Amino acid sequence: MDQAFVVRHCFSFRKNSIMVSEHCPPKPAPISLLFIHGRFSYSEFWHLTMSDLRHDFRCISIDLPGFGYSFNEGDQPPSLVENGILLLKLIQNYFPEPLFLISHDIGAAMAQLCTIQGQYVDNVDIRGNIVVNPLTLNEALPPISLSCGAYFLRKKIRKALGDTLGEGNEHGQMISVLWNNRDARRSMIRSIESLYESWPQEQERLAWRAALKTVKTPTLVLAGSKDPFAPNEHSLSLFRNLKDASYFENEICGHWPCLENPGWVLNKARSFLWQNSLSKLVRKSLWR
Repeated sequence: MDQAFVVRHCFSFRKNSIMVSEHCPPKPAPISLLFIHGRFSYSEFWHLTMSDLRHDFRCISIDLPGFGYSFNEGDQPPSLVENGILLLKLIQNYFPEPLFLISHDIGAAMAQLCTIQGQYVDNVDIRGNIVVNPLTLNEALPPISLSCGAYFLRKKIRKALGDTLGEGNEHGQMISVLWNNRDARRSMIRSIESLYESWPQEQERLAWRAALKTVKTPTLVLAGSKDPFAPNEHSLSLFRNLKDASYFENEICGHWPCLENPGWVLNKARSFLWQNSLSKLVRKSLWR
């Protein structure tokens, strides 16, 4: 019987109301996982991954400001760096134990910010990163069209979901429904625009590249070959600029490997967590 349960928290960060979902394992876990979604989805994107890992880890997922059940009350949604600060505050308040960051798309850039800056912040113990189709701080952003009420972007997202998940897939529908809702779509577009406007410029990207080279935290990079939104150049660049990183590419996956081939993602994630976990109890539970 599945004895894991979910607790939802809501907290304020500046002019943002943030929703956090905590998936608690049947027994106290010595290690936690923080899940960070990307540009076109929200915390439920991680449902399949967390439904497996929550038996062995304390799993927390966040709806970033403007996405899912979180919202921004000010005139300007948070910038990329402000989102990184938000995540660091979350880690300090909710994670007294060691943790791993599991992130997707632009959420992976925020995870990079947390890992780099967390080296100099008290009460932050990040033991590793798992990034899926990441955008990386040292590369230029791939262009997307946010004009015309996001009509073309919504159409492209729905086509990408249909191409890789098939029509009527419940997890693809979950993302599509979010983009079909007028208020949710407007909120996401505003937040994405703010993230794009605050993305590092050329000289800043060089500085972030140097900063990434100092990171000793182990990182697992997972990439889908058919991603129309996050080019593999970002995944490969991140892999090449980190001291301790491994890279795996799936030829049949697009932008959402966690939904398109969840078994592949889980197998790679479990292997990585086993290798980098200091807890014998966690290692034993992962060896299934």
